[in-house]
Amino acid sequence: MGRAFLRQAQVAQAYRRVFETADGGLVLRDILGKCHILETTAVAGDSHMSAHNEGRRAAALDILETLRWTPAHVVALTQEQETGGEAP
Repeated sequence: MGRAFLRQAQVAQAYRRVFETADGGLVLRDILGKCHILETTAVAGDSHMSAHNEGRRAAALDILETLRWTPAHVVALTQEQETGGEAP
C-alpha cells in the first residue's frame, strides 16, 4: 500500500500543478464542457450515445476527484468561464 499511496499522491500533485495554471484552467474548462459535467448525459431514444456521454462524464469526474475538487470549485470555474476569469 505504501508505494501505491505515494504514487497516487505524486499523480495528484502533478494534476494540481498542471490544472492550476492559466493554461491548465483553460483546458480543464474545455474538458468539463465537452464531458457534460453540468448537464444531462441522456440522449432520448439513444442508449448508446447516452452511455458514451456518461463515459466521458466519468473521465471528467475522475479528474475532479484526483484534484479533490468540490462542486463549489466546479461552479466557480464555470462562472469564471462565463466572465472570462482564471481557474481557481
